[in-house]
Parts: sequence; C-alpha cells; structure tokens
Amino acid sequence: MGVQGAKPPGRAFFVPIPMPVMALAPVHRFALKRIRNLGKPGGLVLYAHETSFGSLSAAFVKGVRSDARPFSRPAASPKLSKMGGTTPSSNDQGESRIETVTPPPGARIERIAVIVASIGRADEIGQLLAALARQILQPSHIVLSVVSQADLPSALPPGVVVLMGQPGLTLQRNRGLEHVLGQCDAVVFYDDDFLPAKNALQGIAQFFESSPEIVGGSGLVLRDGVTGGGLNYEEALQIVYDFEARPAPALRIGDKFFAYGCNMALRASAIGNLRFDETLPLYGWQEDIDFASRIAAHGKFVHTNAFAGVHRGVNKARSPGRRLGYSQIVNPVYLVRKGTMDWRKAAIIMSKNLAANIVKSLKPEPLIDRRGRLKGNFLGLADIILRRKSDPMAVLSIK
Repeated sequence: MGVQGAKPPGRAFFVPIPMPVMALAPVHRFALKRIRNLGKPGGLVLYAHETSFGSLSAAFVKGVRSDARPFSRPAASPKLSKMGGTTPSSNDQGESRIETVTPPPGARIERIAVIVASIGRADEIGQLLAALARQILQPSHIVLSVVSQADLPSALPPGVVVLMGQPGLTLQRNRGLEHVLGQCDAVVFYDDDFLPAKNALQGIAQFFESSPEIVGGSGLVLRDGVTGGGLNYEEALQIVYDFEARPAPALRIGDKFFAYGCNMALRASAIGNLRFDETLPLYGWQEDIDFASRIAAHGKFVHTNAFAGVHRGVNKARSPGRRLGYSQIVNPVYLVRKGTMDWRKAAIIMSKNLAANIVKSLKPEPLIDRRGRLKGNFLGLADIILRRKSDPMAVLSIK
C-alpha cells in the first residue's frame, strides 16, 4: 500500500487537464506518495497440467517526482504443492536490490518461456495454443495464469502449466514470472487474444543473441484489433498466413524506447527481482510501460520486427467501462509521480483517451462502453484535481 510521506523540494511538471474541468476547481499541489511494502492478496494455487489511449491543454502544477523505488519482490524459495507443481512460499512484498547479468556477445537463447495471463477467454487461449504449436522454435515453457478452471479450454497440450489465483493482470503475470525464472533464457508475454507468426519465438532468440545490450522489446503488431473494434479468429489467422507467405523482411531494431505488453519479450537474466507493480489492479492499465521503464535501467528496451503477430482486440471479459476510464486517467499520473512515465507521454495518453471517449460516446461502437469510460475519466479527474490523489487501487471501489 502507498503511505503518505513528507514532500521534499521538487521540480515542476505538467499534468493534462481539459479546459472544462479546469474551471471546476483551483489547481492544487500534488502530495507525494511513496510506494512501500506492497501487499500480496491471498495465496495462490498452482498445479502442473500433466496431460495436456484530442485536444490538449495543460495546467501547470507544482509537484515532485516520487522517490518511490521500483516495485520488486524478494526471491521466494519454492515449495512443492500437493499436485506436483511449485508455488512460491508466502512472504511480504518489499523492496530489494535488482540483480542483473549482462550476457556475453553471442550468448545462446535456447529456452523461451511463454506466459499468458487470462480470465474468461477459454476459446482464445485454445487458439493461441494452436499458434504456439506451429512455432519453428518450440517454447520451453507455456504458463497459463488464470483465475479458475472456467478460464481454460477443455483440453490442454502436454506440459502446459496452469497457475490459479487472484485476478489482475499484474498479479497473474507475476505468478508466471515466479514459476519460470531460473529455468529459461527469455520470457515472452502474449495477450490471450494474440496470434504470433510461426517464426516468432525463433525471431526472439535471434533478436537477443544478436544484441546483448538489449534487455527487452515489443514485437511487430501486424494488425491491432483494439483500434478497430476487434478481429475475429479467421481474419487474424489469414493476416498471419499472408505475412508468413511473404519473404522475411530485413531485421529492424528501433533506437527509441517502446513497450506494448500484448507481444513483449524480456531477457530473463535482466529481470532479477523485478516484478509488475501490483498497485495497478484489474486490467493493469500501462503496466507494460511501467515494467519496461524499470528494466530499461539495465539496458535497451526497443521496438523490433524480429517477432510479429496479430492482436485481435477481443472485447469480451474486459474491465467495465467506468473502471477502465478511471484507470486511463489515474494510472498515468501515478506513474509520472513514481518516475516511470514522462509527463509528456502521460499527457498524450490521457488526452487521447478522453477525446476518443467524448467523441465516440455520441455513437459508441458495439461492445465498447464509451459512455462508461467517459464517466470513469471524469471520476479520475475529480480525484486528481479535487481530492489530490492518484491511487490506482481506488478503481476497485467503482462499480
């Protein structure tokens, strides 16, 4: 949980506030939040499956960058579960030093673990597993981090590991990391509605082997259904097949920071005790930027075409509109204060989402709760401006 601390001398930064909202209240000084001893809700159950983001105006705000240190989790000693898997022993989540290892040039990447956090999308998991079965380089581990048996397809391939526990993207991804670290050379996070091309894992291996200074990257998204109301399975699969039928493009590695969590690979030796910030609950809005910003302290985190696929943007089982809208405003401000997001990036993210929700609420797309998101946006702005708080966990009180 965040605790209130004394505010040291700070520097100025900008926070985007739409003009209609600015008229509602005076601009206040932001309070400093420290992140300390983030608690872990409940225990987790683990078993191994044996058979198978308009116009922008900015208000000048006197504030400070948070002195919060990156969220990290001490390494846990595993213990055997009753069903033959391993589960981290219970411990308090606190701050610890992040140890990383820079691999020598040409270090081989042979073991790639795939982690998928999911809830309520059994069909999509099955389709992703089919895409993984086509991989030229097979994954060393496939971990499905879910909440209940209902999240899983009826049949799973041999060797797939299922982790069950509390819902929340950051919680679920952390459970996956705990299971695979120490057993792999690279980790790739796929959204459950992502379909990778058949050479994706092979490309990840070549990407890391050729560039030892790189600690992570986000791959090429051939089509993103999130921006267009979603893609059905057949459409997405055809896009993948068409890509595979073309000659392989020349390898491109960007020189600027870029993170997109639906198709994100990490060098395992760079992760250390770094974990996703569990203060970002539910959908974990901007958890990928936060994590990538912290691991980028140890090397480059880039955009590359070395591995590719299609993000379908399936709309089912997403957070309710008001909750997502709240997180679209509050989470970027939280990350600015934490120090893992630049205020310019936060301003762009917030204003684009707010503008899109205002415009599209006049004629919402099917299956997207634009009016709910807009209400959530204004609830978040009210908390930031009137109540001077930016606590991502407050979203849990919104119905």
